[in-house]
Amino acid sequence: ECASANGCFTKLNQEGKASPLPKNEGGWAAEISIDLQMAHATCQNCHMLLIETKSEEFGDLGAGVNAAVAAGASVVSNSYGEGEEPAYSSLANSDFNHPGVPILASSGDCGYIDEGCPGRPVGASFPADVPTVVAVGGTSLSETGGVWKSTAWEEGGSGCSTLFNAGAWQSEQAGFAATGCGAGRAVADVSAIGDPNTGV
Repeated sequence: ECASANGCFTKLNQEGKASPLPKNEGGWAAEISIDLQMAHATCQNCHMLLIETKSEEFGDLGAGVNAAVAAGASVVSNSYGEGEEPAYSSLANSDFNHPGVPILASSGDCGYIDEGCPGRPVGASFPADVPTVVAVGGTSLSETGGVWKSTAWEEGGSGCSTLFNAGAWQSEQAGFAATGCGAGRAVADVSAIGDPNTGV
């Protein structure tokens, strides 16, 4: 079990304090529960730190990332995103750039350049598009005769950033031109089960 009582689980606000915490919000609560359970299942000796922010505005979410790093997090996972907009570019260095601490972000669940979610800005998902962030995409799993196969999830977010250039670690890889991103950051970097119909 990972609980506060045994020191495995800690919850703080975006100022890094135990209180006051924001009011409960059902949609976020379900996402948080899945994330914490899967992180603990993957690393049962790890301690879980949840930072709850006062809103879902990127200024507050970014403050939450900073609070997690300040509280000693060795890896920060973010299961949120929004189509990129120029206003978000200023947050890249202030909130999502922590050398030595991997910052991970969901590439989204609206498909290529968020085309599957009408009303959202078209483009790669922020903050997964930030070059200092590991963009995590989604796969679908299938099983036939005891053999498991992983394929790209059609709703998994992907695309080319129009805000951020690809870092040298990406653009200098053989075959990068085949992404069609030009000098832009390509999303995603890694993928794991994300399809709710075939996994968690």
